Amino acid sequence: MPTVLVTGANRGIGLEICRQLQARGERVIAVCRTASAELAALGVRVEAGVELLLASWDRLAGTATSRSDQASCSSAIPRR
Repeated sequence: MPTVLVTGANRGIGLEICRQLQARGERVIAVCRTASAELAALGVRVEAGVELLLASWDRLAGTATSRSDQASCSSAIPRR
């Protein structure tokens, strides 16, 4: 079973991806500046206090994307 690292996991897209990966049985490490109550309730490993200074590929490529709904988040998670 792979371990998946999710950044920005305290809310929004990151939180939803953590939910779906955990439901699928994956080991999840959730990384964020400050853990939300929702993230803590998931029971995944949380690494809070992390500040990432990386640009996302979408921004580098000039195609900003927003995946805020469950279906869009599901499509962003690779299937085996």
